[in-house]
Amino acid sequence: MANEFNIRILKKAHQDIQNISKWYDLMEAGLGQIVKQKVRDSINKLAEFPFFQIRYNDVYCKPLRNFPVTIHYKINEIKRIVSIVAVFHDREDSVKWFRK
Repeated sequence: MANEFNIRILKKAHQDIQNISKWYDLMEAGLGQIVKQKVRDSINKLAEFPFFQIRYNDVYCKPLRNFPVTIHYKINEIKRIVSIVAVFHDREDSVKWFRK
């Protein structure tokens, strides 16, 4: 679609996704890959529908269905870019996220 936003995933967010995947694999073999795919699917949907929920000044949040994981991102409407800044396991301390 011509009106879609470009997606940019910051290095820190890639690391978050890997860490969450590893954590879920420790809970059950193969579960990490399922969570990782759900994160990717959700991120891809942001290209079309990025204005989900603004939570912190200019940071939007999109929770994952069926897992306590939230995608944190910023939107540049002029350049039409969605920048994924973090992928946060909701059971982590939220103060820790702000320090990152």
